[in-house]
Amino acid sequence: MSLSKHLKTYVFRGFLAVIPLVLSLLTLQILYVFIDRRIMDLVEETLGFSFPGLGILLLLVFLFLLGLIVSNVIGRHLMNLLDRVSNSIPLVK
Repeated sequence: MSLSKHLKTYVFRGFLAVIPLVLSLLTLQILYVFIDRRIMDLVEETLGFSFPGLGILLLLVFLFLLGLIVSNVIGRHLMNLLDRVSNSIPLVK
């Protein structure tokens, strides 16, 4: 393999490896700004003072709950799949 082909291949692979990281960071930033602005405005209007770090805390709670929901949904589908596979095996049924 020539040097230029080698460089192109690995630069492209490196680029593909960075894309999910950049997209994740952008998503986290957008969620943080969205949650932080909305909640901080609501807290200031309601309580009359700001609560630094509330946006980060709520983002972590949101991500935890989302992970919990996704894990349970995927887990349920996985268990249903295993149940169907085991029911299709004559001796295991």
